[in-house]
Amino acid sequence: MVLALGGGGSRGIAHIGVIQELETNGIEIIGIAGTSIGSIIGALFALGHPTDEMRELFQKVDQSKLFGFPFSDGPGLLGYKGIKDFLVQHIGTKTFADTKIPFKIATTDLHTNTVEYLSHGPLVEAILSSIAIPGVFPPIIREHQLFVDGGVLDPVPVRAARSLNLNAKIIAVTLTSPKSSVDIPASVTNPNPMIDRLTRNNLSMTFKIIMETVETTSAQISELRLEIDRPDIIIRPSVSQIGMLDQVNVDDLVKRGAEAARLHIGEIKRSKNFFERILG
Repeated sequence: MVLALGGGGSRGIAHIGVIQELETNGIEIIGIAGTSIGSIIGALFALGHPTDEMRELFQKVDQSKLFGFPFSDGPGLLGYKGIKDFLVQHIGTKTFADTKIPFKIATTDLHTNTVEYLSHGPLVEAILSSIAIPGVFPPIIREHQLFVDGGVLDPVPVRAARSLNLNAKIIAVTLTSPKSSVDIPASVTNPNPMIDRLTRNNLSMTFKIIMETVETTSAQISELRLEIDRPDIIIRPSVSQIGMLDQVNVDDLVKRGAEAARLHIGEIKRSKNFFERILG
């Protein structure tokens, strides 16, 4: 199976639970593609980090320091020094060539207005390119290209996952609700402590509007891309009520991911066995 891990900020920790449940049930993951937070989880897994270790990494990190100032990082309401420090600590100078399984990261090139699937070069730089929510985090300049969040055009990178192995089944993990019931995250109306720092001026309302727009757009584009790209299995952890930049309970999110994957284990095994019979 090849995984396509969708974007969704903090709630993407649920991806760890999905991967853990798949492995527990003997489902081999032979490739992975990720957008935004999906690129972080995907990179760690592709480099060989066990799911228990990944969960511990996120349990130990000070979430309040992942997103914040300084503005000197570039044009954006928040800087990404905290998240960059986290990535450098746990990924360092590793490149795509260091991954144990094929891996791609989705990002959006503002110069060409197209989605780009990165598979070469330093992993940290590629991940930062994929998580740069427009207006919130600064874009990444790389080789005369201007990159922002991959979720702008491809929130759940099924196409990238399929390109890694044309003969494999694709499991897409989306962190948004179906289009018929898109939830507005609690953080839009009830800011978390990090957002509270902005509440005494007009930046607060600007931030809320941007985040609500990003959430709504991402949910709609996710559903559209899933209909077009048609993964074999879609797993939906129950996390859409959690805001992208919320401080979260890591164990709770991992549990939600595992529960969502568990609902599809029978389907995945039947699909895998049928596909192997056809090929074999």
